[in-house]
Amino acid sequence: RASNVSIVDNIIHDIYGNISDGGDGIIGITPPPSKYDKHPSYGTGIFDYPKYSNNKIIGNTIVGANFVGVMAYSPKNYTIKNNTIYGNKIGIHYKKAKSNSSATITNNKIFITSGPKKQIDDPNNYIAVKLNKIKGKLKIDNNTYVSPYLDSYFSARGKGTFDVAGLKANKNVSFENSGKHIKYSRPLYVGEKVVSNLINENFDNCDKLSFGSKKECDKSKSKIKSNSLKLSFDVKNVKNGFGSKKVFKFKKGSIYKFEFDAIATKPIMFNTRISSHKGGFKRGTAYKSINIGTKKTHKTIYLKPVIDITSNFSFEINKNHKTKINSVWFDNIKLSEIKGTKANVSAVVKTSSELSKANADSILIINPSKKSKSFKVPSKYKLLETNSRKVTIKPYKSAILIKK
Repeated sequence: RASNVSIVDNIIHDIYGNISDGGDGIIGITPPPSKYDKHPSYGTGIFDYPKYSNNKIIGNTIVGANFVGVMAYSPKNYTIKNNTIYGNKIGIHYKKAKSNSSATITNNKIFITSGPKKQIDDPNNYIAVKLNKIKGKLKIDNNTYVSPYLDSYFSARGKGTFDVAGLKANKNVSFENSGKHIKYSRPLYVGEKVVSNLINENFDNCDKLSFGSKKECDKSKSKIKSNSLKLSFDVKNVKNGFGSKKVFKFKKGSIYKFEFDAIATKPIMFNTRISSHKGGFKRGTAYKSINIGTKKTHKTIYLKPVIDITSNFSFEINKNHKTKINSVWFDNIKLSEIKGTKANVSAVVKTSSELSKANADSILIINPSKKSKSFKVPSKYKLLETNSRKVTIKPYKSAILIKK
Protein backbone atom coordinates (compact mmCIF):
# COMPACT_ATOMS: atom_id res chain seq x y z
CA ARG A 1 0.00 0.00 0.00
CA ALA A 2 2.13 2.85 -1.28
CA SER A 3 2.70 5.29 -4.12
CA ASN A 4 5.64 5.54 -6.55
CA VAL A 5 6.23 1.78 -6.49
CA SER A 6 7.52 -0.30 -9.40
CA ILE A 7 6.68 -4.00 -9.58
CA VAL A 8 8.92 -5.32 -12.33
CA ASP A 9 10.03 -8.72 -13.72
CA ASN A 10 8.33 -11.11 -11.32
CA ILE A 11 6.75 -14.53 -11.86
CA ILE A 12 3.61 -14.88 -9.76
CA HIS A 13 1.66 -18.12 -9.96
CA ASP A 14 -1.13 -20.22 -8.39
CA ILE A 15 -2.80 -17.56 -6.25
CA TYR A 16 -5.77 -18.78 -4.24
CA GLY A 17 -6.58 -16.16 -1.60
CA ASN A 18 -8.38 -16.97 1.63
CA ILE A 19 -11.61 -14.96 1.73
CA SER A 20 -15.15 -16.35 1.35
CA ASP A 21 -17.74 -13.62 1.64
CA GLY A 22 -20.71 -14.72 -0.50
CA GLY A 23 -19.54 -12.41 -3.28
CA ASP A 24 -20.61 -12.30 -6.91
CA GLY A 25 -22.09 -15.76 -7.39
CA ILE A 26 -19.19 -17.38 -9.19
CA ILE A 27 -19.46 -21.16 -9.07
CA GLY A 28 -17.21 -23.85 -10.45
CA ILE A 29 -14.71 -24.45 -7.67
CA THR A 30 -14.35 -27.94 -6.23
CA PRO A 31 -15.91 -28.97 -3.91
CA PRO A 32 -19.13 -27.05 -4.69
CA PRO A 33 -19.42 -23.98 -2.50
CA SER A 34 -21.95 -23.40 0.22
CA LYS A 35 -24.33 -20.47 -0.11
CA TYR A 36 -21.79 -18.37 1.80
CA ASP A 37 -18.85 -19.51 -0.27
CA LYS A 38 -19.58 -18.25 -3.76
CA HIS A 39 -16.50 -16.18 -4.50
CA PRO A 40 -13.17 -17.64 -5.64
CA SER A 41 -11.41 -16.30 -2.56
CA TYR A 42 -10.05 -13.13 -4.14
CA GLY A 43 -6.88 -14.82 -5.34
CA THR A 44 -5.19 -11.85 -7.05
CA GLY A 45 -1.70 -11.69 -8.55
CA ILE A 46 -0.92 -7.98 -8.17
CA PHE A 47 -3.35 -5.84 -6.21
CA ASP A 48 -3.27 -2.29 -4.85
CA TYR A 49 -5.69 -0.39 -2.66
CA PRO A 50 -7.16 2.97 -3.69
CA LYS A 51 -5.66 6.40 -3.02
CA TYR A 52 -2.20 5.54 -4.36
CA SER A 53 -0.51 6.95 -7.45
CA ASN A 54 2.37 6.71 -9.91
CA ASN A 55 2.74 2.93 -9.60
CA LYS A 56 4.22 0.80 -12.38
CA ILE A 57 3.47 -2.87 -13.05
CA ILE A 58 5.85 -3.88 -15.83
CA GLY A 59 7.21 -7.09 -17.31
CA ASN A 60 5.62 -9.55 -14.89
CA THR A 61 4.16 -12.98 -15.57
CA ILE A 62 0.97 -13.72 -13.63
CA VAL A 63 -0.53 -17.19 -13.99
CA GLY A 64 -3.28 -19.17 -12.27
CA ALA A 65 -4.94 -16.47 -10.14
CA ASN A 66 -8.31 -17.59 -8.81
CA PHE A 67 -9.69 -14.12 -9.38
CA VAL A 68 -7.62 -11.36 -11.05
CA GLY A 69 -4.17 -11.20 -12.58
CA VAL A 70 -3.64 -7.45 -12.08
CA MET A 71 -6.11 -5.20 -10.26
CA ALA A 72 -5.84 -1.39 -10.43
CA TYR A 73 -8.20 -0.07 -7.73
CA SER A 74 -9.08 3.62 -8.22
CA PRO A 75 -5.62 4.14 -9.73
CA LYS A 76 -3.92 7.47 -10.32
CA ASN A 77 -1.30 7.56 -13.06
CA TYR A 78 -0.77 3.80 -13.17
CA THR A 79 1.21 2.01 -15.89
CA ILE A 80 0.41 -1.66 -16.60
CA LYS A 81 2.81 -2.64 -19.36
CA ASN A 82 4.53 -5.62 -21.00
CA ASN A 83 3.01 -8.20 -18.65
CA THR A 84 2.13 -11.78 -19.61
CA ILE A 85 -1.20 -12.69 -18.02
CA TYR A 86 -2.10 -16.36 -18.47
CA GLY A 87 -4.77 -18.57 -16.95
CA ASN A 88 -6.46 -16.06 -14.63
CA LYS A 89 -10.23 -15.66 -14.39
CA ILE A 90 -9.89 -11.91 -15.06
CA GLY A 91 -6.74 -10.66 -16.74
CA ILE A 92 -6.71 -6.97 -15.78
CA HIS A 93 -9.35 -5.28 -13.63
CA TYR A 94 -9.65 -1.47 -13.68
CA LYS A 95 -11.86 -1.09 -10.63
CA LYS A 96 -13.93 1.70 -9.09
CA ALA A 97 -12.23 4.45 -10.99
CA LYS A 98 -12.98 8.03 -9.96
CA SER A 99 -12.94 11.27 -11.93
CA ASN A 100 -9.26 11.77 -11.08
CA SER A 101 -8.26 8.17 -11.88
CA SER A 102 -5.93 7.38 -14.75
CA ALA A 103 -4.12 4.35 -16.10
CA THR A 104 -2.31 3.14 -19.19
CA ILE A 105 -2.74 -0.54 -20.10
CA THR A 106 -0.38 -1.27 -22.95
CA ASN A 107 1.61 -4.03 -24.68
CA ASN A 108 0.35 -6.82 -22.40
CA LYS A 109 -0.22 -10.41 -23.52
CA ILE A 110 -3.51 -11.68 -22.09
CA PHE A 111 -4.24 -15.36 -22.70
CA ILE A 112 -7.66 -16.49 -21.50
CA THR A 113 -7.66 -20.06 -20.20
CA SER A 114 -7.95 -21.98 -16.94
CA GLY A 115 -4.85 -22.04 -14.78
CA PRO A 116 -3.03 -25.40 -14.71
CA LYS A 117 -4.25 -26.05 -11.16
CA LYS A 118 -7.82 -25.74 -12.48
CA GLN A 119 -9.02 -23.77 -9.48
CA ILE A 120 -11.93 -22.54 -11.59
CA ASP A 121 -13.14 -25.34 -13.82
CA ASP A 122 -14.53 -23.51 -16.80
CA PRO A 123 -12.62 -20.99 -18.98
CA ASN A 124 -15.80 -20.51 -21.03
CA ASN A 125 -16.63 -17.30 -19.17
CA TYR A 126 -13.27 -15.68 -18.47
CA ILE A 127 -12.50 -12.01 -19.16
CA ALA A 128 -9.36 -10.34 -20.53
CA VAL A 129 -10.01 -6.79 -19.31
CA LYS A 130 -12.75 -5.87 -16.83
CA LEU A 131 -13.62 -2.20 -16.45
CA ASN A 132 -15.64 -1.40 -13.34
CA LYS A 133 -16.90 2.19 -13.60
CA ILE A 134 -15.15 3.87 -16.50
CA LYS A 135 -14.21 7.24 -15.06
CA GLY A 136 -11.08 9.33 -15.25
CA LYS A 137 -8.76 8.68 -18.17
CA LEU A 138 -7.98 5.16 -19.30
CA LYS A 139 -5.65 4.40 -22.20
CA ILE A 140 -5.70 0.91 -23.70
CA ASP A 141 -3.02 0.47 -26.33
CA ASN A 142 -1.57 -2.37 -28.37
CA ASN A 143 -2.33 -5.35 -26.14
CA THR A 144 -2.46 -8.92 -27.46
CA TYR A 145 -5.56 -10.99 -26.63
CA VAL A 146 -5.99 -14.73 -27.10
CA SER A 147 -9.18 -16.56 -26.20
CA PRO A 148 -9.42 -20.20 -27.35
CA TYR A 149 -12.73 -21.06 -25.66
CA LEU A 150 -14.91 -17.96 -25.98
CA ASP A 151 -15.21 -14.74 -27.97
CA SER A 152 -15.54 -12.21 -25.16
CA TYR A 153 -12.65 -9.96 -24.21
CA PHE A 154 -13.99 -6.90 -22.41
CA SER A 155 -16.45 -6.45 -19.59
CA ALA A 156 -17.62 -3.02 -18.47
CA ARG A 157 -20.00 -1.78 -15.81
CA GLY A 158 -21.89 1.45 -16.00
CA LYS A 159 -21.65 3.30 -19.31
CA GLY A 160 -19.89 1.43 -22.04
CA THR A 161 -20.34 -1.84 -23.85
CA PHE A 162 -18.51 -5.10 -24.19
CA ASP A 163 -16.46 -4.80 -27.33
CA VAL A 164 -13.76 -2.54 -28.70
CA ALA A 165 -16.23 -0.41 -30.69
CA GLY A 166 -18.27 0.37 -27.61
CA LEU A 167 -15.24 1.24 -25.53
CA LYS A 168 -13.91 3.48 -28.28
CA ALA A 169 -17.14 5.45 -28.05
CA ASN A 170 -16.63 6.12 -24.34
CA LYS A 171 -15.04 9.53 -23.83
CA ASN A 172 -13.02 8.31 -20.85
CA VAL A 173 -11.29 5.54 -22.79
CA SER A 174 -8.49 6.21 -25.26
CA PHE A 175 -7.83 3.40 -27.74
CA GLU A 176 -4.57 4.27 -29.47
CA ASN A 177 -4.61 0.81 -31.01
CA SER A 178 -7.28 -1.79 -30.35
CA GLY A 179 -4.55 -4.40 -30.20
CA LYS A 180 -4.08 -7.79 -31.72
CA HIS A 181 -6.71 -10.50 -31.36
CA ILE A 182 -4.96 -13.74 -32.24
CA LYS A 183 -7.50 -16.22 -33.57
CA TYR A 184 -6.91 -19.53 -31.83
CA SER A 185 -9.94 -21.71 -31.23
CA ARG A 186 -9.98 -25.03 -29.38
CA PRO A 187 -12.82 -27.37 -28.33
CA LEU A 188 -13.52 -27.28 -24.60
CA TYR A 189 -14.64 -30.92 -24.71
CA VAL A 190 -12.89 -33.57 -26.80
CA GLY A 191 -14.93 -36.30 -28.50
CA GLU A 192 -18.14 -34.39 -27.89
CA LYS A 193 -21.33 -36.43 -28.37
CA VAL A 194 -24.98 -35.41 -27.97
CA VAL A 195 -26.86 -37.35 -25.28
CA SER A 196 -30.19 -35.59 -25.81
CA ASN A 197 -31.56 -32.52 -27.59
CA LEU A 198 -33.57 -30.32 -25.24
CA ILE A 199 -34.21 -27.29 -27.48
CA ASN A 200 -33.89 -27.02 -31.25
CA GLU A 201 -35.73 -23.92 -32.46
CA ASN A 202 -35.26 -22.20 -35.83
CA PHE A 203 -38.48 -20.11 -35.63
CA ASP A 204 -39.82 -21.33 -38.97
CA ASN A 205 -43.27 -21.78 -37.41
CA CYS A 206 -44.19 -18.77 -35.28
CA ASP A 207 -47.37 -20.50 -34.07
CA LYS A 208 -45.47 -23.35 -32.44
CA LEU A 209 -42.41 -22.10 -30.62
CA SER A 210 -40.43 -23.95 -27.96
CA PHE A 211 -38.51 -20.80 -27.06
CA GLY A 212 -39.79 -17.22 -26.76
CA SER A 213 -43.29 -16.12 -27.79
CA LYS A 214 -45.27 -15.62 -31.00
CA LYS A 215 -45.30 -11.82 -30.67
CA GLU A 216 -41.49 -11.80 -30.74
CA CYS A 217 -41.25 -14.04 -33.79
CA ASP A 218 -39.92 -11.90 -36.64
CA LYS A 219 -40.77 -12.87 -40.22
CA SER A 220 -39.14 -9.85 -41.85
CA LYS A 221 -35.83 -11.68 -42.42
CA SER A 222 -34.12 -8.29 -42.40
CA LYS A 223 -31.20 -9.17 -40.12
CA ILE A 224 -30.82 -12.93 -39.69
CA LYS A 225 -32.05 -13.65 -43.26
CA SER A 226 -34.62 -16.12 -41.96
CA ASN A 227 -37.41 -16.21 -39.41
CA SER A 228 -35.95 -15.25 -36.03
CA LEU A 229 -36.78 -14.19 -32.50
CA LYS A 230 -36.61 -10.43 -32.09
CA LEU A 231 -36.31 -8.62 -28.79
CA SER A 232 -36.64 -4.82 -28.82
CA PHE A 233 -36.49 -2.50 -25.82
CA ASP A 234 -35.71 1.02 -24.72
CA VAL A 235 -35.58 3.10 -21.54
CA LYS A 236 -39.34 2.88 -20.95
CA ASN A 237 -39.92 -0.64 -22.22
CA VAL A 238 -37.48 -3.14 -20.83
CA LYS A 239 -37.99 -6.86 -21.02
CA ASN A 240 -35.36 -8.81 -19.12
CA GLY A 241 -35.17 -11.64 -21.61
CA PHE A 242 -36.96 -14.81 -22.60
CA GLY A 243 -36.68 -18.56 -22.41
CA SER A 244 -38.05 -22.03 -23.05
CA LYS A 245 -41.67 -22.97 -22.44
CA LYS A 246 -40.67 -26.43 -21.27
CA VAL A 247 -39.15 -27.29 -17.88
CA PHE A 248 -36.13 -29.60 -17.81
CA LYS A 249 -34.50 -31.76 -15.15
CA PHE A 250 -30.89 -30.62 -15.24
CA LYS A 251 -28.53 -33.14 -13.66
CA LYS A 252 -25.63 -32.40 -11.36
CA GLY A 253 -22.32 -32.85 -13.15
CA SER A 254 -23.85 -33.22 -16.62
CA ILE A 255 -22.67 -30.95 -19.43
CA TYR A 256 -25.16 -28.76 -21.31
CA LYS A 257 -24.26 -26.97 -24.53
CA PHE A 258 -26.18 -23.81 -25.48
CA GLU A 259 -25.67 -22.30 -28.93
CA PHE A 260 -27.41 -19.81 -31.21
CA ASP A 261 -26.97 -17.19 -33.93
CA ALA A 262 -27.46 -13.53 -33.01
CA ILE A 263 -27.08 -9.93 -34.15
CA ALA A 264 -27.94 -6.60 -32.48
CA THR A 265 -28.35 -2.99 -33.59
CA LYS A 266 -25.89 -2.03 -30.82
CA PRO A 267 -23.45 -4.19 -28.83
CA ILE A 268 -25.16 -5.76 -25.83
CA MET A 269 -24.60 -8.40 -23.19
CA PHE A 270 -26.92 -11.16 -22.00
CA ASN A 271 -26.51 -13.43 -18.99
CA THR A 272 -27.67 -17.00 -18.64
CA ARG A 273 -27.54 -19.61 -15.91
CA ILE A 274 -29.46 -22.66 -14.75
CA SER A 275 -31.45 -21.64 -11.68
CA SER A 276 -34.86 -21.95 -10.06
CA HIS A 277 -36.98 -19.77 -7.77
CA LYS A 278 -39.47 -22.50 -6.94
CA GLY A 279 -39.41 -23.28 -3.22
CA GLY A 280 -36.65 -20.73 -2.67
CA PHE A 281 -33.84 -19.66 -4.96
CA LYS A 282 -31.51 -22.41 -6.19
CA ARG A 283 -28.45 -21.75 -8.33
CA GLY A 284 -27.36 -24.61 -10.54
CA THR A 285 -24.62 -22.74 -12.39
CA ALA A 286 -22.98 -19.35 -12.27
CA TYR A 287 -23.95 -16.65 -14.76
CA LYS A 288 -22.47 -17.01 -18.21
CA SER A 289 -21.95 -13.79 -20.14
CA ILE A 290 -22.98 -13.68 -23.80
CA ASN A 291 -21.75 -10.73 -25.84
CA ILE A 292 -23.74 -9.90 -28.99
CA GLY A 293 -22.45 -7.41 -31.55
CA THR A 294 -23.57 -5.76 -34.77
CA LYS A 295 -22.41 -8.63 -36.98
CA LYS A 296 -24.18 -11.97 -37.08
CA THR A 297 -22.18 -14.52 -35.09
CA HIS A 298 -22.64 -18.02 -33.73
CA LYS A 299 -22.35 -18.31 -29.95
CA THR A 300 -21.60 -21.39 -27.87
CA ILE A 301 -21.37 -21.79 -24.11
CA TYR A 302 -21.25 -24.79 -21.78
CA LEU A 303 -23.01 -25.14 -18.42
CA LYS A 304 -22.33 -27.77 -15.76
CA PRO A 305 -24.77 -27.74 -12.81
CA VAL A 306 -23.38 -28.32 -9.31
CA ILE A 307 -26.77 -29.55 -8.08
CA ASP A 308 -29.79 -31.38 -9.54
CA ILE A 309 -32.28 -28.71 -10.52
CA THR A 310 -35.60 -28.50 -12.37
CA SER A 311 -36.26 -25.31 -14.33
CA ASN A 312 -36.82 -23.87 -17.75
CA PHE A 313 -33.89 -22.40 -19.68
CA SER A 314 -33.74 -18.64 -20.14
CA PHE A 315 -31.39 -15.73 -20.56
CA GLU A 316 -31.70 -12.06 -19.71
CA ILE A 317 -30.21 -8.68 -20.52
CA ASN A 318 -27.28 -7.73 -18.34
CA LYS A 319 -28.56 -5.13 -15.88
CA ASN A 320 -26.06 -2.52 -17.09
CA HIS A 321 -27.52 -2.61 -20.63
CA LYS A 322 -31.19 -2.04 -19.91
CA THR A 323 -31.16 1.66 -20.74
CA LYS A 324 -29.85 1.25 -24.26
CA ILE A 325 -32.31 1.51 -27.16
CA ASN A 326 -31.67 -1.68 -29.04
CA SER A 327 -33.03 -4.64 -30.98
CA VAL A 328 -31.57 -8.14 -30.94
CA TRP A 329 -32.34 -11.08 -33.25
CA PHE A 330 -31.80 -14.74 -32.32
CA ASP A 331 -31.99 -17.82 -34.52
CA ASN A 332 -31.10 -21.53 -34.49
CA ILE A 333 -31.28 -21.82 -30.71
CA LYS A 334 -30.10 -25.23 -29.47
CA LEU A 335 -29.69 -26.71 -26.02
CA SER A 336 -28.21 -30.19 -25.72
CA GLU A 337 -26.91 -32.47 -23.05
CA ILE A 338 -23.53 -33.73 -24.20
CA LYS A 339 -20.74 -36.04 -23.17
CA GLY A 340 -17.07 -35.44 -23.75
CA THR A 341 -13.66 -35.35 -22.14
CA LYS A 342 -12.60 -31.98 -20.76
CA ALA A 343 -9.67 -30.69 -22.80
CA ASN A 344 -6.28 -30.35 -21.15
CA VAL A 345 -6.34 -26.61 -21.62
CA SER A 346 -3.05 -25.37 -20.11
CA ALA A 347 0.35 -26.29 -18.72
CA VAL A 348 3.21 -24.42 -17.08
CA VAL A 349 6.78 -25.72 -17.46
CA LYS A 350 10.24 -24.60 -16.34
CA THR A 351 12.58 -27.09 -18.02
CA SER A 352 13.11 -28.69 -21.42
CA SER A 353 12.27 -32.06 -19.89
CA GLU A 354 8.91 -30.77 -18.63
CA LEU A 355 8.24 -29.17 -22.01
CA SER A 356 8.85 -32.45 -23.89
CA LYS A 357 6.23 -34.19 -21.73
CA ALA A 358 3.59 -31.45 -21.75
CA ASN A 359 0.44 -31.97 -23.81
CA ALA A 360 -2.05 -29.11 -23.47
CA ASP A 361 -3.82 -26.69 -25.78
CA SER A 362 -1.34 -24.04 -24.67
CA ILE A 363 1.89 -24.07 -22.67
CA LEU A 364 3.46 -21.27 -20.65
CA ILE A 365 7.24 -21.61 -20.32
CA ILE A 366 8.63 -19.66 -17.36
CA ASN A 367 12.22 -18.93 -16.41
CA PRO A 368 12.39 -18.32 -12.63
CA SER A 369 16.18 -18.06 -12.65
CA LYS A 370 18.91 -15.44 -12.98
CA LYS A 371 20.20 -16.78 -16.31
CA SER A 372 18.63 -16.87 -19.75
CA LYS A 373 17.42 -20.28 -20.92
CA SER A 374 16.86 -21.63 -24.43
CA PHE A 375 14.12 -24.06 -25.40
CA LYS A 376 13.40 -25.98 -28.60
CA VAL A 377 9.75 -25.66 -29.61
CA PRO A 378 8.12 -29.13 -29.89
CA SER A 379 6.99 -30.05 -33.40
CA LYS A 380 3.25 -29.90 -32.65
CA TYR A 381 3.48 -26.42 -31.12
CA LYS A 382 4.38 -22.91 -32.26
CA LEU A 383 5.25 -19.72 -30.46
CA LEU A 384 2.28 -17.44 -29.98
CA GLU A 385 3.53 -14.65 -32.23
CA THR A 386 6.40 -16.06 -34.30
CA ASN A 387 7.29 -19.22 -36.23
CA SER A 388 10.74 -19.64 -34.72
CA ARG A 389 11.56 -23.20 -33.63
CA LYS A 390 13.71 -22.00 -30.75
CA VAL A 391 13.07 -19.49 -27.98
CA THR A 392 15.46 -17.90 -25.48
CA ILE A 393 13.75 -16.69 -22.33
CA LYS A 394 15.40 -14.03 -20.22
CA PRO A 395 15.47 -14.22 -16.40
CA TYR A 396 12.01 -14.00 -14.80
CA LYS A 397 10.31 -13.89 -18.19
CA SER A 398 8.06 -16.30 -20.07
CA ALA A 399 6.82 -17.45 -23.47
CA ILE A 400 3.54 -18.96 -24.67
CA LEU A 401 3.19 -21.91 -27.03
CA ILE A 402 0.00 -22.95 -28.81
CA LYS A 403 -0.84 -26.11 -30.73
CA LYS A 404 -0.55 -25.92 -34.49
